[in-house]
Amino acid sequence: MGECFGDGMGSACPCGNSGGAGRGCASSTIATGARLSGVGVASVAADTVTLVCDGMTGPGLFFQSNGLLGPINFNDGLLCAGVGILRLGVVFPTAGTANYPGGLTPNPLTLGGGPIFAGDVKHYQCWYRDANVFCATTGHNMSSGVAVTWTP
Repeated sequence: MGECFGDGMGSACPCGNSGGAGRGCASSTIATGARLSGVGVASVAADTVTLVCDGMTGPGLFFQSNGLLGPINFNDGLLCAGVGILRLGVVFPTAGTANYPGGLTPNPLTLGGGPIFAGDVKHYQCWYRDANVFCATTGHNMSSGVAVTWTP
């Protein structure tokens, strides 16, 4: 389930840089922003979930949290997955898209983000590099977020 949209329908992006519907705030080169989605089966016994982030302008750190925060302005985007953050890994995009697990981060979410138990709701986002200074001087942005409810 998607959350933490920077499309102007909820919380405003840091410098009015709204992205496309259901996406994160706009970056310096991608006006629609980055979107995080999850595909696969969210089962602690048979995890096949892959997080897919498209619209990235540089490498991204995928992370998990136990709860939502804000959203608060964070670099050029909005941070929502902010309670009990656990870094999953950095993935370099190909043609603006990166997957977790993927690249040098092969662990499934139940291992990389563990321990995860049946009934847990985890929140995910991707913090990615935007080398061109756009809104903040730090050169980073955030994808939209996704919530995953884990089953047995």
